[in-house]
Amino acid sequence: MALYAAVKAGYAPDSFASFLNSSMLNNGKTGNWLSDFFGLTHESTKRYRAARKLIDALPQACRSKQPGTSEAFQNWTGAVLGERLKTAQKNVSDDKTVTLDPPLRASLWRIRFSLNGKYILAQDEAGITVLDRDAEKSLFRIDAPDAEAGQFSPDSTTVVFQDAKLRVEQWSVATGKRIRSKELVVLEGCTQTALSPDGKVLVCAYVNFHGEMIQLGLRLLDVENGQTIFDKANFAEPDTFSPYAYRLYIAKESGDPMYVMNASVSPDGKFLMVSAGNRQLAYDLESRRMLQLGGKLKSVQNRSVFFGPDQLFSLGNYKSNGKFEARLFKFPSGEVIKETEMENIAFDAVTKGQNLIVGPLKDYAVGIYDPMQSKVLTALKMSTIDVWDSTMALEDASGGVAIAPIGSVNAKNISLPLGVLPKPRAAAFSSDGKYLVVSMRNRADIWDLNSGKQVRLVRPFRSVWMDKADRIYGQFPKYLNRDAEEMQITVEPFASKSLGKLEDEDTQYRDLKFRLKPLGKYKGIREHATLEFKKMDTQAVAWTRDYPHETPVCWPADDDRLVLAWDLSSDTAKSEVKSNPVLQKEADALTNKKKGLLVETVAPYTGAPLQQVIVPEVDLSGGWNDRRHATVSGEFVLARGEHGNTSIYKIGDGSKVGEFFGTPVASDATVGVIAAVNREDEIILVDEHTGKELRRLTLGSPVRLAQIVTGKETALLVLTADQVVHRISIHP
Repeated sequence: MALYAAVKAGYAPDSFASFLNSSMLNNGKTGNWLSDFFGLTHESTKRYRAARKLIDALPQACRSKQPGTSEAFQNWTGAVLGERLKTAQKNVSDDKTVTLDPPLRASLWRIRFSLNGKYILAQDEAGITVLDRDAEKSLFRIDAPDAEAGQFSPDSTTVVFQDAKLRVEQWSVATGKRIRSKELVVLEGCTQTALSPDGKVLVCAYVNFHGEMIQLGLRLLDVENGQTIFDKANFAEPDTFSPYAYRLYIAKESGDPMYVMNASVSPDGKFLMVSAGNRQLAYDLESRRMLQLGGKLKSVQNRSVFFGPDQLFSLGNYKSNGKFEARLFKFPSGEVIKETEMENIAFDAVTKGQNLIVGPLKDYAVGIYDPMQSKVLTALKMSTIDVWDSTMALEDASGGVAIAPIGSVNAKNISLPLGVLPKPRAAAFSSDGKYLVVSMRNRADIWDLNSGKQVRLVRPFRSVWMDKADRIYGQFPKYLNRDAEEMQITVEPFASKSLGKLEDEDTQYRDLKFRLKPLGKYKGIREHATLEFKKMDTQAVAWTRDYPHETPVCWPADDDRLVLAWDLSSDTAKSEVKSNPVLQKEADALTNKKKGLLVETVAPYTGAPLQQVIVPEVDLSGGWNDRRHATVSGEFVLARGEHGNTSIYKIGDGSKVGEFFGTPVASDATVGVIAAVNREDEIILVDEHTGKELRRLTLGSPVRLAQIVTGKETALLVLTADQVVHRISIHP
């Protein structure tokens, strides 16, 4: 049907088979009766062969059209690939807006000099800004919210980057315009990618199975034409029970990008070095040929990074003094230039110079390390930094870029243009709709929503909640010279109070915190553990509950309840169902009696059980990447499934009352309305009693936070990425 539709639309039939051949990386193979007989013909080869057979069966008149593209069509496809979604507001009435003043700047996570030292690249979660170092000003900004690490080309004339969808973009530094956009198609995707500095070669690591054995494949792709330059499905074959094999298995099952290889490219873009498990690849990207490694470089298996155009720094084996061997090699001959030792910390190359960026260090985020002297030259509180010769560029306290000699406090500061607001680390509206608090990685802000004016700039937090008296309860990780702690903040008049030390294991729920503690000798917390809740203001234990089998996940409700949930196949769920005739009846009514969720609500301050219900939402990931989620609004359970859908069930008997596509971002039982997001810049208002759509609002900018407030008026508050708060009236 796909072939006939393509031909009927006027496309060349051969394009259908060509797309299959390219996207499945089949390389033109068709197989034969012998490979079929022994089961050696790959599925992609069978599909390509079937497509060719279908094409040959078409009437000659249908097969006569030859593949080809006009210049106009090429320009059009380039524009489609290059242009990101832009929409205008529509269907939004009764909307009172306020713009945050001043806006909150996103935190920088990458800074790089160009190789000639003239330009600086500053990248945050939402995009990339290119700066002129000498003129001390920004040249242009690229909105790229999903981009991997941006980099300058070796000749310093362009900026290149890739994203998780395998789109590669190249921008001109001189004009600030996009000059190339390519979107690669790889059927099985990539678990991790790296891009050559000239943007011509994409490194793709992918996890696959060979029989029962898991392995890592490595593929090099030509960005211009999408063709495979190098491909080895069994590049790394770890032992079945090794930690690395376990990491590969999780990456395969979850489908999420993960760190599975160490890939480094020389600053001039000539050499590539990849290590994964117990395997290495040295590759000449210019001549596109493999290189032979010499000396001890043959055994490099740990982290490594190019130290200039023809040297490689690598961390080696563990030593008895608690440190690790570290060597500087000549590349690719393997001649050892320097042997030293180093702590097991992260390290990266600088753009130019005989130094490394290392961290974290005691009391500091990063340091500039000279491996030839085996010493840290200077240490800094901010973690985003690069060095060109004796000059460093780093993020300043306001979110701009500071330029200074290494070790100097006298810096030149360059401000950055404001980009869109990325997804916050944590954020909350006050229950009365008067205040908004938002945190990014390096800074947080509080605004008065009556005026949009800033109330206070505060240190970043990882979670936050505001009570009915507008007091802020938050968990604040270690930041600069401040220890990790839990705090209570009063907005007007502004005052803060430390509530105690913050532990990594603690999770906040309103003004409570909870953690899972192992029971007995067993050290895990997925089962045989205690769920403990504490009050944040007194640090006193509010309640505990022991779970001899699987422990629950904890989700919120829109009122004074807490949601606990287990997969129906777990021993904990089976025990609960067996002891409760109502649950047993609900379980017996399921089509698949072993698949679903057991949802329980409890009083968050006492742990007293309130309601239990079974909903038939199924985990499709086998437990490795369970995307299901359930929250409670009034008498309903809002259960998000694995297909972007949300089903509504009555908490009393588990009966289904409705369904819609989208993820709930706010709900309120008093008005019976759910606010959900399907497209990122769109809010759908849904009747929670039926699942029927009430209203669809296109806001023109991605939604970052939403909450329904009641009182003098019933309104939906929405924070969008353009740092505007919308107050939209809701009429029950």
